[in-house]
Amino acid sequence: MKQNILIIGAGAVGLVYGRHLAMGGHQVTFYVRDKYVAEMSKGSVLYHINKDKSLKKPIHFKDYALISSFEEVGKTKWDQIYLCISSTALQSFDFAKFKSHLLGEPTIVMLQPSPQDYQFLIKYFPVEQIVEGMITLISYATPLATETVDPPGTAYWLPPLAPTPFSGETKRRDKVIKAFQSGGLRSSADKNVQHQALFPTAFLTTFLTALEANNWKFNQLSKNTGILQQLQKVVNEVFKTLETKYQVKKPFGIGVLSTPIVVKLLLKLAPIVMPMDIETYFEYHFKKVNDQTKLYMKNYELAAKEVGVAHKNLEVFNQLN
Repeated sequence: MKQNILIIGAGAVGLVYGRHLAMGGHQVTFYVRDKYVAEMSKGSVLYHINKDKSLKKPIHFKDYALISSFEEVGKTKWDQIYLCISSTALQSFDFAKFKSHLLGEPTIVMLQPSPQDYQFLIKYFPVEQIVEGMITLISYATPLATETVDPPGTAYWLPPLAPTPFSGETKRRDKVIKAFQSGGLRSSADKNVQHQALFPTAFLTTFLTALEANNWKFNQLSKNTGILQQLQKVVNEVFKTLETKYQVKKPFGIGVLSTPIVVKLLLKLAPIVMPMDIETYFEYHFKKVNDQTKLYMKNYELAAKEVGVAHKNLEVFNQLN
């Protein structure tokens, strides 16, 4: 069944989801700031790395509408609304005013991995209206500094063994999954995406903090024995905090990811196995969302204090950048 879909945010993630949802026969509209309307009205360029690793086959995506005001939001009855914005952008968005313009009760698809974001969102929407998802793709504005691409656009890679998980009220969740699958995006039902995302997000966030402190250079971080040892201690503190606060067990084996020997191995293998310049991507992408990384790290520290978990290494780590 055709869905009327609104995507808030037309960055690298929003464009990819929009393109595939449109491919599935759904009506896609982007909510963007006024200053982006003129440029986006010309269409958007994407590169699908799974099918075009050399980035020589641009995909011209024009099958969407654009709106930039809450008044325009209120002129259409939406079936699904995707929140393709950062955590910091989410928490500064005027959802009270936004909701006052909505017709009916559309499914709100939340793609942010933070429990704090979820708690923020349920102030405005009932739990049964929210479907939680976890972004598993990699997407970025191309060209990176080490790429030559013409015309510029958005490149994306869909990991073949990482379907996008969704959880929430069964009927709403299944409609989101069906919409994704209709456009060729692998997705699956999950009991609790929020809990599934807790520990991978925590590891990635602490790793990013260490990488930034080493000028985003893999080789430099790999040789920094002191910070690698500290990274392991911080991850252990954060994992214990999450287990205590949310009463969940960390996934089996995930703790080994933060050991210095494994981190060094990942830093060595990632540039070989990833289909893009992953080191340059990390610096480019995560510099843009650095405020989100800092927010998450601060939230881990606050949570540790709240539940009484020792966190002296986490406090020191939060002063690195």
